[in-house]
Amino acid sequence: MSPLCRCGIPLVASVVTGKPVKKDDKLWKCKHCRHCALMNEMKDIKFCPLCHFQI
Repeated sequence: MSPLCRCGIPLVASVVTGKPVKKDDKLWKCKHCRHCALMNEMKDIKFCPLCHFQI
């Protein structure tokens, strides 16, 4: 479950940078831990930054 901000909207952060992920952003999602990152942050990354699962 994602934490909620004061306005009640779920807050999801990129596992690469910690930047907030907005609903229109292009996302990459780890098949193992299911956490997200922005697609452009994952271009040279071979492992999930959070769980180290091989991509």
